[in-house]
Amino acid sequence: MSCFVIVIDTLSGGGAEQVMLRLASTITAMGHCVKFIVIRPMVSHKIPDGIEPIFVHGAEKQRGLKFLYYRQTANGLQKILDGLNTTQPIDAVISNLPETDRITRHLRGYRVFHCIHNSFYHSQIDTQKGLLKRWLKKNQLQNLYNGKHLIFVSGGAKEDLEQNVGVKPASSQVIYNPFPIEEIQQLAESYPVDYKNYFLHLGRFNRQKRHDKLLQIYAESRLTNPLLLICEGTVEQTGAIKQLIHKYGLENRVVITGFKQNPFPYIHHAIALLLTSDYEGLPTVIVEALICGTPVVSYDCPSGPKEILAGNLNEFLIPLNDSAAFIAKIKALAENPRRIPSEMADLERFDANHVAEQYSKCLTERVEG
Repeated sequence: MSCFVIVIDTLSGGGAEQVMLRLASTITAMGHCVKFIVIRPMVSHKIPDGIEPIFVHGAEKQRGLKFLYYRQTANGLQKILDGLNTTQPIDAVISNLPETDRITRHLRGYRVFHCIHNSFYHSQIDTQKGLLKRWLKKNQLQNLYNGKHLIFVSGGAKEDLEQNVGVKPASSQVIYNPFPIEEIQQLAESYPVDYKNYFLHLGRFNRQKRHDKLLQIYAESRLTNPLLLICEGTVEQTGAIKQLIHKYGLENRVVITGFKQNPFPYIHHAIALLLTSDYEGLPTVIVEALICGTPVVSYDCPSGPKEILAGNLNEFLIPLNDSAAFIAKIKALAENPRRIPSEMADLERFDANHVAEQYSKCLTERVEG
């Protein structure tokens, strides 16, 4: 039996958090030991049975100077790991998201694998104004990830960091996110939904998801179907979305439901899931929609959507920023709703047990080698 430790900044309502909770649950069911460490005590997701998060900070901590915060937090994490290691030797630590990676880089005595969930060039470099700022950000990412063991959630994320950012890892491997397919399909039937003939979007209220584009597209489509936003964000982010809804006169068509621990009935009964992101890693919501048999209309952004919506599903992949094509596709689906059979979606590659076995093999082989 191996022992793995998963470390992440929070358990708020994001895709990476859900992915790691699923991975921890599946690896535990395989008979391995998994410890789940959370830096800050923010929890939105339902914690699976058998997983007991360990919090580095018992209360929300003021960060102050970042380098001091990272060092101090790393010292606290080091003590927790050393205590766990005396009970059962730790084979590997899986670090998630840049905020956590800046902490785990200071750990001593443990093999750390950094799971890359997003496209860093597009999220952190391309958004910078001026060549100097872009160079500085690229240099920061190279210093953070050069010589590290990296696990990428998609081939596009791997290509982005290694080719566009120029990171040279000690090792790298692509492992898709895990999905408990049968469980999701059962949860999709677990309660009725009050809405009918609606479109759906799930995701945090942040710039990456481009809710401004989504709302403009929906306004221009003139569709009367409801658009449900199963999203959460800060007070400021939510306020900005409400202002856009008012700007486009969508008060009677767009509904903000907030975060839901089980969104699958909403996904299952939707006409389609809509995604207008500027960039992704491996968008969890696309796979979840396909598991529920629901079509997805997504911009072909870097990276991830085209790896999921492959083969016969590429008709739902819209050229980036082609709003006319996006509107035409959702109008066609509104007139003639469709379902997506499992075999068309090639869901086996995302099966949780298959993915957990890949993780276990990767982590133990690296340690033993």
